[in-house]
Amino acid sequence: MEKSKPVDAGFGLLISWLLGPEDEVVQSFHRKGDFTVMKKMLRVIGLTALMASFPYAQYNQVEIVSRDLIEKFAGEVSGKIALEHIRDLSVFCRWYGSDDMIKAAEFVKSKAQHYGLSDVRIEKFKVDAETYYYMQKPWHAWNCESGELRMVEPRNKLITSYEANGPCVLVNSRDADITAEVVYVGTGTSPKDYEGKDVRGKIVLASGYPWEVSKQAVFERGAAGVLVSWMLDTPASHSTEIYQTRIAPWNKDKTKVSTFGFFLSTNQGRILLQELDKGKKVVVQAKVKAEVRVPGYHPGVVATIPGSAYPEEEIIFTAHLDHPRPGAHDNNSGCALLLETARVIQSLIDQKLIDPPKRTIRFYWTPHVWGVDMLFQTYPERIARTIANINVDCVGLNQTKFSSGFTVTKAPFTRASFLDDIVVNILNYLILSNNNHMGQLPHAPMMIDHDGTRNVFYGRVVPYVDYSDHVFFSSGNVGIPAVTFIDLPFGSHHSQNDKFDLIDATQLKRISFLAAVASYCIAAAGPEESFGIIDEIYHCGQSRIENEMKLSKSLLRIEDKIQLIHQYKKARNLVYIGHQRERQALQSTKLFIKGARAAADYLSKALKKMDSSEQECLNDIKSLYHRQCRRMKIKPEDPELSKEELQLKNIIPRRNADLKGAWGILNTYPDDRYAFQKYSPMHAYLFEVLNRMDGQRNMLEIVQAVEAEALSSNYPRFSLDETMDFLAKLKEQNIIDY
Repeated sequence: MEKSKPVDAGFGLLISWLLGPEDEVVQSFHRKGDFTVMKKMLRVIGLTALMASFPYAQYNQVEIVSRDLIEKFAGEVSGKIALEHIRDLSVFCRWYGSDDMIKAAEFVKSKAQHYGLSDVRIEKFKVDAETYYYMQKPWHAWNCESGELRMVEPRNKLITSYEANGPCVLVNSRDADITAEVVYVGTGTSPKDYEGKDVRGKIVLASGYPWEVSKQAVFERGAAGVLVSWMLDTPASHSTEIYQTRIAPWNKDKTKVSTFGFFLSTNQGRILLQELDKGKKVVVQAKVKAEVRVPGYHPGVVATIPGSAYPEEEIIFTAHLDHPRPGAHDNNSGCALLLETARVIQSLIDQKLIDPPKRTIRFYWTPHVWGVDMLFQTYPERIARTIANINVDCVGLNQTKFSSGFTVTKAPFTRASFLDDIVVNILNYLILSNNNHMGQLPHAPMMIDHDGTRNVFYGRVVPYVDYSDHVFFSSGNVGIPAVTFIDLPFGSHHSQNDKFDLIDATQLKRISFLAAVASYCIAAAGPEESFGIIDEIYHCGQSRIENEMKLSKSLLRIEDKIQLIHQYKKARNLVYIGHQRERQALQSTKLFIKGARAAADYLSKALKKMDSSEQECLNDIKSLYHRQCRRMKIKPEDPELSKEELQLKNIIPRRNADLKGAWGILNTYPDDRYAFQKYSPMHAYLFEVLNRMDGQRNMLEIVQAVEAEALSSNYPRFSLDETMDFLAKLKEQNIIDY
């Protein structure tokens, strides 16, 4: 491990360079109309704000791997290669189980084989109307060959086509060749929208969600098909976005099947609506060649770099392979980044510049949302073998074309481990190295791709966010730490405007470097490397504890005598759960120690120091509480359990061992199992409530732990009544019992 030079060493020189000599600064402000120095001051303010936004650790960063290793990876990684993969994949309209998704899988497979990866193959996962993978019910396979919508009255005009914009044909459309009148029905999702309107045999134009429009128009009233254009009911609205969405494939009792539908941009929809508003009869011709494939299958691609010492221990990369054309950012970028990460590691091994990793690195180009459930239900023994997941979903945006920050979403508290701190350590290296060029502040060379920008790098870390394929790993009865790489906010997704020209080869180079170095660090670590990893986790943990101590103390600085005791309970709980999290993260390094005595002793000392820290922090909080009581002239009291808390203590929920992962993320309520109208696994608070149900903890312990996590991570909270209602619904669905 190498210690870098502090980056603030040249800050004074930087200010002088930007502003000029001190006398000139003072005199210029007195010159009438001289704004030169003022402009320079704005430059400084902007730069200072940028530097202040970086984590404090960047002022004296210590890399967890050697600079020699960093230079080898930096010298091999290519953002342009990844960019070309994105270009190649962007020709495919990759709906689940479509011919184009299969072609994309074949492309990934051929590249993985070309790069020398092992065990390369395409998995085929069956999908039909009844099959669940754990608690996820995959959407049907669907394939579209062509589609065209043309206005023929009152004038001839091509409105949209599948060839021009793949997302325009609504998923679950079937073969059609029809010319019919258009009827506008407003939103089109409720019976009142159709009052006084005859739509039988006609084509409905609506602004509501296509799934519901198709049920009301086609199944209930015999419409020939649907055209959906959002925001038509919003005056002066305009948009060119054409989103890939779905119509219902059949009615509830499956006696009627879907017909066809087109999604029109707001601008396209207005072309038709304006003619109708003039009182003209509008007739369109719709041609579609498409099929719902039931049964069908979803393809996924797997490949590995085998481990040399502990091949049974695996790190798995995931990136979802599906989505509409072009899908450059979402998620061709993630798929390309996995290919480049794999190429870099395998190439360095083949050149004998690095040793093969001790652990296996697995790459999985997955169907989105349920693909991980598919893989692990098919190969359940791999759950115990998998030690970490790095999920890549939408990366590489040119940050000067679209205001976005590269983001690492951390694991939730229940999955605290070595993973977060190793990834963030390498991320900080990237931030430092690619934000100091202007002032020549020494840390490391900027990482720039020959065919990319010279942009600075804005990267950040946020608490757990749960809207990608890492959700399965983070679930309580799976128990695998996972992080996601993602640009937030992101641009146009699921539409034809997710374009190639928004992606930057330099960004792809930097993030491929991060993925390759972080994964190799974990895969190659043994007893000797465990000392540095323990240090990193311990010191980062102390920083987290300090932040939570500031938060805990702020809870007690109130003027409300009645609330003070409740705030004391919260503060004490936050300290306790924070230290519990840090001990868990430290304990995870046993994976690298492998029984080595010196390393085990080193870990033991770190754990003892964490125990001492907890007691010191609790004493500090207690002291502040007593001081506040004296100031308010009230007697200090030890917190007692309320009646509700005593009831919670008697409930000990346990998970159904056969239902792993999250409950139905995209399951349709109430038709599908494991779906709730109100509660989603996208709610981090409820997700962590379920994660802590292990048959040993009672509900009081669970709620207290999640309350502390929500306070620390700023998750939206749920009331106790809502939490208990959620608990009852989990039991109804046989996800838990108590």
